[in-house]
Amino acid sequence: MKYLIFTLIFSLVLGCSSSSKKESKYNLKYPKELQEVNQLIAVKKTGDARLRVEDYLNKAENIHWYGHAYFLQGFIYELEENYPMSIKFYRSAIEHGSNYESRVEAKALYNLSFVYERIDNRDDLLATLIDLMKRREFFDVLTGQVEIPARLAAAYASQGRLKEGMIFHREAAQNFTTLVRNQRFQAQRSELSKSLYYLGFVTFDQNEETFKGLIRKLSIGQKYFLASAEASKSTWSEKSVKRLQNQYTRSWSMIKNHRPDGLKNDPMAFKKQKQEGQLEMAAQLYDLMHKVRVEEFPMGQVNLQSKRIMDETASWLTRIENFTLTLSLGPEMIRNKKVKNTRLARYVKEEKKKVKVNKEKLTTPKETPVEPTGKPAAGGDIGKDPNL
Repeated sequence: MKYLIFTLIFSLVLGCSSSSKKESKYNLKYPKELQEVNQLIAVKKTGDARLRVEDYLNKAENIHWYGHAYFLQGFIYELEENYPMSIKFYRSAIEHGSNYESRVEAKALYNLSFVYERIDNRDDLLATLIDLMKRREFFDVLTGQVEIPARLAAAYASQGRLKEGMIFHREAAQNFTTLVRNQRFQAQRSELSKSLYYLGFVTFDQNEETFKGLIRKLSIGQKYFLASAEASKSTWSEKSVKRLQNQYTRSWSMIKNHRPDGLKNDPMAFKKQKQEGQLEMAAQLYDLMHKVRVEEFPMGQVNLQSKRIMDETASWLTRIENFTLTLSLGPEMIRNKKVKNTRLARYVKEEKKKVKVNKEKLTTPKETPVEPTGKPAAGGDIGKDPNL
């Protein structure tokens, strides 16, 4: 099972680059004016394209195409990074599409969700993705069954609603596993990389993130980031590499800056407790990076993106090992032990046993065993007050 994501994924994408980006039912035959707008957008003449859309909306008599025109206008403003205007026209497209064409409504919701993500409007992002989940039939299977629920999972988690988030993350992960088992499934490499990126995303960065939470996030998401990096050479694979590197860097910063609670009036005890905590945290990060290299790295060709992850984790492992050697805990506090095939010295914390006072067992004369001869048995304590 541990190689399932990777061994199947790379066999299925080999023939995917020639497949169409969307299924044929989504390729709409726009009016001539809107076709010209699309051509202008393709050559990055967004200013001319915007004027053409405005002219079309002022003159067009067929109200059916208004939703498409609003959508294109929203897309143009998104390309120009004018997000307030982009939101305005996407919402117009959604309103019009809800009355005339559900496909336009779904497409506008989809694009609008990325605008909210870009400006970090988490409340509206969550609401938009919830609506989008109800319209998944208008998208290809990878987008509808994996990407959208994975993004919804992250949106829930960003609001602190981790329970709901994990429900949708599990759904997205299970759907992805089902897809890669289907030999007839095909997808563009960049689309595959995007869905894997959001599976690895798990949650948005938190302002007050704990080391425990970050390690949990890495344990779930790093295999998907690695697969995303390996799936394509695209913006999404680049984002996956950077996000994984960022999470490793933040984890390391938390280890270096770890400060335990209490014992501040006892410098030696404080230093010892701090180093104990640092060693335990370093061991967890070490095990995760070791897992990436040994258990979760896909077999076969290695592209430059995933090689960056391999090179970086090799550097991190050496850095962690050298760091643990600088901790002056004393030989009684650490032991060299292979932990999941690692060489890291892991601190083992044992419970302190209560000191037992060595008292003699006292018995009353009545409880003293007596031999048939009437003499006390060996070990009897006759003549001593049992209450002492």
